[in-house]
Amino acid sequence: MVASKTIYETHLKSGSWKLDYDEIEQLSTGKHSKKKLPGSKPSMKSGSDKEAAGISGDASKSSGSQSKSMPTSNGQATYAKIGYYRGTMVAIKDVTKEHINVSRNVLKEFFTIRDLLHENVNPFIGACIEPPNIAIIWQYCHKGSIVDIIENDDVKLDNSFKLSMIADIARGMEYLHKSILHSHGNLKSTNCLVDNRWTVKITDYGLQSFLMGMGQKEEEDENYMFLRKQWTAPEILRENFPSPKGTQKGDVYSFAIITYEVCGRQPAFNFDNMVPRDAVNRVRNGEAKPFRPPLPDDEFVDISPKIKGLICNCWSENTEVRPTFTSIRKTLRDITGGDIIIIDMILSMMEKYSNNLEEIVDERTQQLNEEKLKTDKLLYRMLPA
Repeated sequence: MVASKTIYETHLKSGSWKLDYDEIEQLSTGKHSKKKLPGSKPSMKSGSDKEAAGISGDASKSSGSQSKSMPTSNGQATYAKIGYYRGTMVAIKDVTKEHINVSRNVLKEFFTIRDLLHENVNPFIGACIEPPNIAIIWQYCHKGSIVDIIENDDVKLDNSFKLSMIADIARGMEYLHKSILHSHGNLKSTNCLVDNRWTVKITDYGLQSFLMGMGQKEEEDENYMFLRKQWTAPEILRENFPSPKGTQKGDVYSFAIITYEVCGRQPAFNFDNMVPRDAVNRVRNGEAKPFRPPLPDDEFVDISPKIKGLICNCWSENTEVRPTFTSIRKTLRDITGGDIIIIDMILSMMEKYSNNLEEIVDERTQQLNEEKLKTDKLLYRMLPA
């Protein structure tokens, strides 16, 4: 027992999470735009804005800010400052603090999240804490966030694709809920990143103590402050001093809003007729009929009649009705007939396309031969005997 505690303390103080900022080879990608969230102008389908490193701009419980995607020399989207750290492509998020007090709680946070390992959780690489280069380093995800996928009309999302992304989020959240973190606390679509294998990875988890007291960005006006609360559960909105760690039931509510965005390929709330403050206040106030995004049958029942019921349960005003992520995963498996792995689905689609292309080529070749035969016969008739 004493030996185990000694080993833990040794690892805690080892500083394995600490990175030298000068060791990061930064890539030049040009200037980034001001950050935006789904529901801000332009709308979800008319613009492509990402969370820097997939991390939200919440000052008290986030580790990042959004910036507009920009193409790099290889055509990939850039949603944060990026670079290479010892051969690994990373996203670099500057933290607006003048100095860092590395307390025991901060050390425990770094130690905890450094050990988290799951296919649907974005790996934490480390942190730079020497002023003025205070930053958090996450693994870079090449395709940006889910927002960028669903607002990109060039990406065709069939029902299986949508359900696969939703299932990835549920798997990642189930892992986090069963881990020592117990909850996420800041789950939103811009914190759901997509890697080059089309796997969705959850980011912006942990580090509440490290980010406490983080300064507010210049562009974070009141409108933006309410925009980033679109995914916050009503019971948490009612708290004067909510815990930055959030709750498991609050995470389930956030998951419902993300599922709505993915299924409908649209923001949860339409701010053409209301401002973000009004939407958030209506959710917080708990009206006789709780205020939620509309659920039109043509967009949601078409995926599965069960998906609409799942969303309603997940964002229920009664927290006891909200299912666990283990239960959510079971419901999704019932809908899909098993787990959907997006890369397998893409390979299957490519194989079908390849087979179909071969059939078309064979058919066209046969038609060409037939036409050639007809031409030869016609020429023979035209030639003198």
